Amino acid sequence: MIQIGHQVADQLHHAATAAAPAECGGLLSGPTADTITTATPVPNVAAEPQTRYELEPAGVLAALEAIDDADAVHVGFYHSHPTGPARPSAVDRAAAAWPQTVHLICAPTAEPPLAAFRYIGADVGFEQLRVTIAD
Repeated sequence: MIQIGHQVADQLHHAATAAAPAECGGLLSGPTADTITTATPVPNVAAEPQTRYELEPAGVLAALEAIDDADAVHVGFYHSHPTGPARPSAVDRAAAAWPQTVHLICAPTAEPPLAAFRYIGADVGFEQLRVTIAD
């Protein structure tokens, strides 16, 4: 299970809608590995941003440093699927590289519009997590 703050869920929905038709993304952090209280946007520098996301390396490093400075936990990553669905695509599965991190996908036109998956590793792939949105 992953718990996400209502404001963060709204932030992700707004970011995904504003970035469309391109994908957007960033890092997720919180006080524990199963609680998300902050979403830090990082520019998508993919050559084909409508169907892929590639987070700017300098932005990822800056976000990781800010997470560390805040004594928070790096929970994982988020990105959008402008035309849905909210589940890892073949491209997402092929590009996954951080075992045990959460990947939150925001698909504003899909139902559900928000889904979370833990990347286990190349041999297993992703496991879906239940998302709870808290006040």
